[in-house]
Amino acid sequence: YTYVKEDLSLGEKLHIGQKAMLLIPDLLLLLMVGIVFEKMIADYYGNILYQGKELVLGSVKPRTYKAMDKIMEEMK
Repeated sequence: YTYVKEDLSLGEKLHIGQKAMLLIPDLLLLLMVGIVFEKMIADYYGNILYQGKELVLGSVKPRTYKAMDKIMEEMK
């Protein structure tokens, strides 16, 4: 009985791993878009808009990192 239960948790772990693997390309894409966007803002609109974006991203980034930490924890 316990053997079946352990087998299930392994299955769950694999499932979480697959979910994380599906998320990674999305995160990379977001990162690339972010870098391009950052360069555009810096090049064309100067510091004022750039700083405004930093304020907005400043509130978004910690949440993104928390989500990443959660995924990493679940994968362990």
